[in-house]
Amino acid sequence: MTINTPSRWNPGPGWPSRAELIATLETEDGQDEFLQGALAMAAFHRRGLSLSDDEVYAYAPPPIITGSFAADEIQVFPFSVVVNLAGQLHQQLRTSPAT
Repeated sequence: MTINTPSRWNPGPGWPSRAELIATLETEDGQDEFLQGALAMAAFHRRGLSLSDDEVYAYAPPPIITGSFAADEIQVFPFSVVVNLAGQLHQQLRTSPAT
């Protein structure tokens, strides 16, 4: 798997450099830990889901709602939709009163 990131992208506090981030994500352990590689492979191999360039795997409904990380709940969505919905859900959960 080749990881493409913009050359100006700041990898954040977890990696001292972009090169170290890419090196981590190009390993099987890095993909499993940070990209949930095993779940993506289950969606692809077990369920036959494949992606186009602008799509990602995501849970429907998300695990924060169901408590489940089952591969059977993974679907294919446009990247922009997933990011938008994740932001909306995060905002709703962050501002909702504790129960």
